[in-house]
Amino acid sequence: MLGGYCDNGSINYFCYARYGSDGTNQTSGYMSIGGSGSDYAMSLVVESMEDNFNPGKFLLGGHCNDQFCLARLDFSGSFDTSFNSSGYVIKDIPTTAPDIGNSLALQPDGKILLGGYCFVGGSVQFCIARFNSNGSLDTSFVSGNGYIVQDISAGSDYGNSLALQPDGKILLGGTCDNKFCIARFNSNGSLDTSFGSGNGYVVQDISTGSDNGNSLAIQPDGKILLGGTCDNKFCVARFNSGGSLDTTFGTSGYFILDILGSNPDNARSLLLQPDGKILLGGFCLTGGIQKFCIARIR
Repeated sequence: MLGGYCDNGSINYFCYARYGSDGTNQTSGYMSIGGSGSDYAMSLVVESMEDNFNPGKFLLGGHCNDQFCLARLDFSGSFDTSFNSSGYVIKDIPTTAPDIGNSLALQPDGKILLGGYCFVGGSVQFCIARFNSNGSLDTSFVSGNGYIVQDISAGSDYGNSLALQPDGKILLGGTCDNKFCIARFNSNGSLDTSFGSGNGYVVQDISTGSDNGNSLAIQPDGKILLGGTCDNKFCVARFNSGGSLDTTFGTSGYFILDILGSNPDNARSLLLQPDGKILLGGFCLTGGIQKFCIARIR
């Protein structure tokens, strides 16, 4: 399945498509969530399976009218009205906009995490909301708020990718003050001070230019991969489970790959293969045209 947003000529809608293993389109659709404003679905998670081949229900998460939003649909594309009565939920996190939801994660107990960044008092900060399986905010998360807002650096902090550890701890990775950054939270939403330098987060300069962390993955051994774009090149950094750079990886803990020479390369998504190889995909500019590009790293 593929989820995202589609332009109808005036505003953007949530949209999705489901493909068979042979690449044929089996079903697709779009829907308005935020009324007259634009809706940006940034992440899709299959929540349950109808059988071995067909998803039963799936979640789309992102931001609608500059607020966090979630929708649950069945495999035919109909809203699941057991989810917040309407099949979707829109939530200010906190009460000042804009709030940009970028990444979904589904806990084993069925609770739903949506992470991204929020504008608070003129600054941009990491934020995560947790929802119950019925679409309501989980008020057991972060002292009854149901959401985290966390300042990381002296600059702007953009949370782009969520990952859930097997022990229930929550990772949010992204870009802080133009550097790679990762924060780790306990399952109750508090910062995990065993991560980083006792503060619960790590901010890491990778290149001599701007470094944008876009996609997280956790290896079976607990090491953490953050992929993205460094000085307009593909890049991946690997961190030990405690947050320090793993200097056995690449050059001093990171790998930078120039795809098309002087043209900018933008890596957006990272995937870990079962054999441990790393796929990094995005788009690369060539001849004034953006094209899909992918690299595999050993």
